Amino acid sequence: MQQNEHSLVICEPTPLPLLKRKTLATWLFGLLFAYCQRIVELLSQDWAWIMNRHIPDHVDEHRAAVLLGMPASELRRYSKISGLGHVETDEKGQKVVFTYEELRRICLLVAQSSK
Repeated sequence: MQQNEHSLVICEPTPLPLLKRKTLATWLFGLLFAYCQRIVELLSQDWAWIMNRHIPDHVDEHRAAVLLGMPASELRRYSKISGLGHVETDEKGQKVVFTYEELRRICLLVAQSSK
C-alpha cells in the first residue's frame, strides 16, 4: 500500500511484551518513589515564614492524608499495619497524629508495597 504525506495509518494496539511491562512497572515505581521523596523534601523545608514562625511537630490524620495524596481510610490502614502514628487528646477529643518522620516512613511503605 502506497502512502502519501496526508494519509492516516491506523494500527491495532499490540499487547506489551513482558519485558516492556516490567520496564513500565519499574518506571512507575521510580516515579512514585521520586514523588514521595519530593513530598519529604517539601515537608522538611523551612516553612516558618508561612506559619508565623510556628512549625508544628506533627499533623493530624486529615492533613497527613492530603499531604500523602491518599484517602484517610488508606492512611489508617497503613498506620495500623506499620504501627506508625499516635493518639493525642485535645479539647475536641482524641485524634491520630503523625510526625513528619512517620509520614516519610509511611510514604516509603506505600512505595514499597506498590512494587
